[in-house]
Parts: sequence; structure tokens; C-alpha cells
Amino acid sequence: MRSHTLLASTVLFAFSCLAQSAAPYVNPVIATPKQHVELADPFVLKWNGEYYLYTSGDPITVYRSEDLVNWQYAGAVLAASSAANAWNQAEVWAPEVVYRNGKFHLYYTATLKSDDWRVSEMGRRVGVAVAQTPLGPFVDSGKPVSAGWAIDQHVFRDPDTGKEFLFYSYLNEPQLPGAGIVADTLVAWNKAAGAPSNVTRGSEAWEDKDGNPANGSLRYTNEAPTVLKRNGKYYAMYSGGSWDLPTYALSYATSDSAPHGALAANGWTKAVSPILRSTPLVDAPGHNSMTKAPNNVDDINVYHARTVPFAEPWNRMPFVDRLYWNHDLMFMQSPSLGRMTPPDHPLFRDNFNRADGELGQNWSTVGEWRITGMQARQQGRLKVASALAKSEPQVYFVAEANVRLMPAKAAPAAAGVRMQLSPTEGVNVMLTNDGSLVINGQLSGATVADLKRRLPEPFDASVYHQLMVTRNADTLSISVDGLNQFKDEFNLRQLPSQVALVTQGSAADFDGVAISSYYEDNFDQPELAWETTSGSWLTERGAMHQVAGLQQRAMALKGTPAQNYEFTATVLWRDSDSLESKAGIVAAANDAGQTVLAGFDKNIWPFGRFWVQSVTKDKVLESYAAPLPRGFRYDEWHTIRSVKHGGAFTFYLDGVEIATGRFPVGAARPGVFTYAARAAFDEARFKRLGVAPNLLLDGSFESEQWDGGRPTNGNAWTLAGDARANFCCAHTGLRRLTFRSNGGTAQQTIGGLSAGSYVLFGSATGSAAAEFAITASTGASSPKQEFEASERWKEFRFEFEVPSGAESVQLTLSTADLGHQLIAVDDLYLVRRDQ
Repeated sequence: MRSHTLLASTVLFAFSCLAQSAAPYVNPVIATPKQHVELADPFVLKWNGEYYLYTSGDPITVYRSEDLVNWQYAGAVLAASSAANAWNQAEVWAPEVVYRNGKFHLYYTATLKSDDWRVSEMGRRVGVAVAQTPLGPFVDSGKPVSAGWAIDQHVFRDPDTGKEFLFYSYLNEPQLPGAGIVADTLVAWNKAAGAPSNVTRGSEAWEDKDGNPANGSLRYTNEAPTVLKRNGKYYAMYSGGSWDLPTYALSYATSDSAPHGALAANGWTKAVSPILRSTPLVDAPGHNSMTKAPNNVDDINVYHARTVPFAEPWNRMPFVDRLYWNHDLMFMQSPSLGRMTPPDHPLFRDNFNRADGELGQNWSTVGEWRITGMQARQQGRLKVASALAKSEPQVYFVAEANVRLMPAKAAPAAAGVRMQLSPTEGVNVMLTNDGSLVINGQLSGATVADLKRRLPEPFDASVYHQLMVTRNADTLSISVDGLNQFKDEFNLRQLPSQVALVTQGSAADFDGVAISSYYEDNFDQPELAWETTSGSWLTERGAMHQVAGLQQRAMALKGTPAQNYEFTATVLWRDSDSLESKAGIVAAANDAGQTVLAGFDKNIWPFGRFWVQSVTKDKVLESYAAPLPRGFRYDEWHTIRSVKHGGAFTFYLDGVEIATGRFPVGAARPGVFTYAARAAFDEARFKRLGVAPNLLLDGSFESEQWDGGRPTNGNAWTLAGDARANFCCAHTGLRRLTFRSNGGTAQQTIGGLSAGSYVLFGSATGSAAAEFAITASTGASSPKQEFEASERWKEFRFEFEVPSGAESVQLTLSTADLGHQLIAVDDLYLVRRDQ
């Protein structure tokens, strides 16, 4: 049973291919803190399917959420000590919480309380406090973890080796006039080895602490490290410059090896340019932490920033944004105050946050299953008991279950998850009461003998552990508490499987169950279930290559047909034999021969283009192009991402929205292609959408393409009169829609909407008292509403109904003759209103 008070929440389920509707969110996600004027240095812990956000302050406080967007205050967890001999008497900063084997360890920075600022400054150390729950209260261990000056610590556990490191910002380094990042080995949860290794030193103009490298001070600062490991490479994110200046920004450094001691040694390479920096509306973004979205797939960056205008430099609040990967480079959109799609949800989720009783209709059970204390408990000691999640069988997925075993009278006892191919076939992945990971089951009429791996000691099976199982066709990857434990192939025959909770000879508790449809291929294995058409495809050196430059299209597809998904692949152009050559992604392909392609060409270099084509049985039905960015290099990897929601597609090149389109393609599969070219492909990623994106295409007018004064083919919007998408003074992004002089119209038709209530959010500004109107035409009705602009950006919302039988709705924004007035509209977001 959970020993802390649980906040009211809603359990979300989705059992079909349709994504859940969700209203957009805006940053900062907490704008009115309970205790302080700011919530700086945010750290988010994901535990048992829920999120806990900790920030600097005396006391340190915690907020709680199930979706990373809606947060509830949960209380104070740690305050500075009032003891005369304590090391942590003042300025408790930068909390980060690590869960280990049933205990929560809060690492933080503090110092001595003194009237002499020198004493306080030089007394800064890193310490650790311990609690039994993520809501505390936390009790300090009694002494610092670090031996000398240190702030902004981060504990990194290598997911492959299990070795733990303490990264922190370090001042006492003779070679550095300021602070840099170092890493030390943690020899125990409360003790560093005392042999730090250099990670980064201040080196760039924007990292100057005074914000003015021309004044001669050059007090460079690198602080607030956060570390990830991806595809064998280490990424150390850090903030540079002074926190109270707009030059403060977020960047990262990389290394192919773990820290290995010696301040003189480096081995880390800086990305140099920040991936997140100030905008006219958001000031000084930085001091971040990383977590996974509820779908356990997307990387989410949580950081602090100030919204402009702000009263004081310490008016810092938490922002939540997705981090993207362009091959091996991090990418983020500029920090925005605009409307965004919430972090994605899994297709099935149960945190069991409801009253004690039966599991409910979404589970099929064998055994004594009940909800007890907001967790699922199998309380019998049957040889085998199971609870099957009534979700769609899948070939590609990631499943999370948090599990703990009740004390068993006899060994062995085990609990975990089962990938069930049929009532008699499946593979079990379980934790045992003797501290092992065990894999067994029945396949093709034969018993799968126990595969057993000892887990790192100490291992207490009676406390919660996170079990993560990823299935990619016939390959299973398993991690326990974030540590990779197993990866191998099984003879699953690429049959779809469901996920069940399972116990063997023991009672057990389960919490935070989530199932997401997903795969990611880095092509480090020869067989990954790709279906290829013409061309010559081979997998080597960590990439999939199409090596025949034939005068025809060559495609490789993978996945189960779906309506709503995101697909990403990275492309490296090799060479071409034709002026018509293209390479890129298959955004959608179905058995009827309908295909949507997105990629780039090289036929009129240096003025290459990004192409979108709709093809049916080799006949191009629609084709349009957008110019490639200035300086586009073909000898580098480029990442193309597409988001498909029904027949609506949005395309991104290296993270930037570049094109949109609506095509009548239903359930389909994604893939990659070449046409009369040779190319290599890497990091192909697919996920089914759990949350519907903006139902409008190009709601911020970023991908509108123009040829002089005329719109080009492929624009989401049809603009008439004096309506234009321009680059001045946008509410979000770079562009906005403007109406001038004689007025005009902007129209977009949205198909495939189910009957129900919808709401269009937006922002507008313009000359005082200037008016515009919005009309929603469905054929059966055309509701209309007028709005008045103001000299400041002002939000508006327009609600309408889509009746049964309506195949589409046409949204029209219009103005009459404006004379010398101006109206600007931006950040439009259409979503189905929750019933």
C-alpha cells in the first residue's frame, strides 16, 4: 500500500487506433506556485507511472502529475537545517531524486549560513537526504557527498554497466576562471570517490558569466549538468552563462566513453551552439532535467525560464518541451508560450488510482486480483495467475509494469509480465524473490527453458522495481530499474501478442502499467523485419543501404497498418544517376497502392527541394516542393519526420516544419525509399499516437510556401484578398497571418472529423476595435462568431458542432474592408472538446 496521500486523478485508456483527444497546453506548466515567487531548477522523477517535480527553495517543495502538464502541489519535502554544526544551513538548491531499491535519495546543494558572503560562497557542497516515499519528508544523511565546492549535481547511472557517477559544477579549478562541469564516481549512495574527471570548461562567448565577453572578465560558467546515454554515446547537457541574464542558454557535450578521472583529461566535445536560448517572449531557459513522456518513448525536457515581461530575475517557472534527435544531434524548438500538443500517452495505461475493488472491465483475470491501496494486487499463491490487459495485440511495443513481490513461504516465487501470443503460447519476463530476472514460457508447442540473469545486488524483491519490456518483431529487450539486462531473439513468428501481468507462486503488487506501440531500428542487427520492394538493400555498419541507383522507386516498409502515427528516419545521400533522383521516407503506404512520399532531391544543386508526393499504383496524383534551407549539405545525415493523423500529414526536416498535406490514405505503414539514387538510412522510429495533434494543419503558418505574391501548391491554407502569412511579430514561431487594407479570407477544410463538439483556440492582435469573423461550414450549418482585436495579443476561442453525417468542416477566417487597420492571427489550435 502506498503510505502517502494520493491526489485525485483520472485513469486514461485507449484501446483503438484512434488517438485520444487532448486540449493543448501552454508553458510555463505551473504559473502560480503555492509557496514561492519562482520554481527554479526543476527536476522530474518518473516513478510507478507518475511524475514528481522538485524545485529549489527553502523548503524544497514537490508537485505531482500524471501527464507532465497538469500539476498539483503536494507539499514541502526538505528545509535547511537550523543546527549550529550542520553543513546545510542555507540556500538549498537544485534537488534531484534517485530511486534505489525502495528508498528515495534527494541530492541537493546547500551551504553555511553566514553574514560573510565568502563563507557562504565557499561552503557550497552537495549532500543527500533519504525518504521512504517520493513525497518525503527527506532526512539529510549528515554530511556532504562532495569534498569541496560543488553545486548543481546530477547522478547518472550508466544503463549498460550500472556504474554511477556524480556530475556537478566545480569552481576550484586553476585552469578555469569560473565554473565547469566535472564527474566523479559514486562509491556509495552518499560518497563520491574524490577523483573528478573534467567534462566541460567554459569556452564560448555566450557562456560568459557577465554576459559581455568584451569587458575582459571572461568568467565563464558551465553548470546544471544532465546526462543521457544514447546508442553508446554519452550526452552531458549543461547551462552556460549567468542565470539572471538573457544570454543564459542550454547546450550539451558528447563523449564516446564514460568519465575516467583526471581534470586534465577531456574527451568530451561541445556542441558549441545552444539548443535552447532566449526569445523575445521567453528569457534565459536552462537548468533542465530529462524524463520520458507517459508513452515511455519520447524524451521530454523540463527546464526553467522567465516569461517576458517579468518583474525580477528570479521569476523562473517550469517549462515542458519535447527533445528531438536529428541523427546523433539534439534538437529543440525555440521556447514558446504558444499552444502545443501534450506529451504523448500510451495506447493503454492503468495507474490503478481508483477505489479498492475489482480491477475493472479492461482486464481479464485468473487468480485473486483486486485494487488495494491504489495498486493492483494478486493476493493468491497460485502456481500461475494472470491479468490480461484488453489492448490490441501488437508486434512492436514497449510495455512498462512496476512490480513488487509479497514474502513467499517457499521459493521460487516470481512476478512480471507475459507476452501472450495465444491462450497456450507466450513468453514470461519476471522478477524473482532471489534477485533474478527470469524468462520462460511456451512457444510452438515447446517449453522455453528458464533464462536467468542475476540482478545487481542488493536487490529487495519486496519493494517496487520498474520492468520495461520492448518487443521489436521477434527481438526482446528488457531493462530493470533503467538498467539494460537482456536483448535477444525468440521464435515469436512475428505474431501479435497481448500483455498480461503474471505471478508464479506468490502474491504481488503492480502499478504504473503502460503499453505503447513503438519500434526503433539502429540497424545493428541483420534481420529487422523490413519488407523491401525493388532495389538492392543491405544492412551493414549500423545503417540500411539501398545500393542500386535504378530508374525506379525502391521502398522498404515496416510496421502494422495504423491510422495515426509518427515516423522518423535519418537519410544520408550517397549518389545518383538521374536528374529525377530523390530519397526520403514513405510517410504512408497501404495494400491498395496508395503511397505518400517525403524526401529531397539534388537535381538543380545548389537549389535543391523538399518534395511531397501522393502516388497511387505508380501514378503521381499530387506533387509539390519547398526549398531546402540555405547551406543544405548532402554529405551529412538529415532527419525527416512525418506525423500522420488520419489523412492529415505534417513533415519536418531536421526538426523544422517544412510542409503539410491532406491525402485520402487510411490505415497504412511507413518506411523509406529512393528513386534513381543510392542512400543510407538509420534510426528509423515509429510510434502510434496516443494523443491527437492539432487537427488544423500549419496552425502557426510556418510552412506556407509562396512564389512572389502567389501561394504555391501544397499549402494548408487558401488565402484570398489581402490575407498573407508573413514574418513579422508572430505570437509563436516566425510567421503569423495578417489581414490588411481590403481584408480577405483564410480557409482550411478538415476532413474525417467524428460528430461532436469542437473548439478552435487562437490569438489575435491588431488595430483597436478592428474585427474579424470565424465561420465553420459543415454543409448542414455554418455557425459564425465575430471577434474584436486589441493592440496586445489576446486569446480567443470559437466553439462549434460537427453533426452526424458531415464529412468535413471548412473553417474560414475573414475580415471586411479594414482601411488603414491591421489584424494579425496566430497560434490556431483545433481539438475535439472532451465530452
